[in-house]
Amino acid sequence: MNNALIILLTALLSSVLTLGILALVARRMILPKLKTWMQQEMLPEFRAQVKNGAIDSGETLLPQFRENVREGFNDAIRDQMAGQMFEDAAKSVAKKMETGLGAIWGKRSD
Repeated sequence: MNNALIILLTALLSSVLTLGILALVARRMILPKLKTWMQQEMLPEFRAQVKNGAIDSGETLLPQFRENVREGFNDAIRDQMAGQMFEDAAKSVAKKMETGLGAIWGKRSD
């Protein structure tokens, strides 16, 4: 039983030391090289791909966006014109009724 415990503790200590040494080597040697490689090799390519994707998406979506904006603007103008025409028509009818009623009651219109 005592020998089994010593063997188990030795294996555990060996594993912990191996893991610690690998972590130290990775932190001191591998990670800086990996970071430099990613910044020099991968980052420019990634940025170019994102930029090209954004440009392609913009070229694809921009005509539809422009059409939607144009339609919205035209609708707003039409709605405004229709409202203005309705208002002008209502004023004209009111003026004609006022003139007609004034004639019936003997009042002069201005």
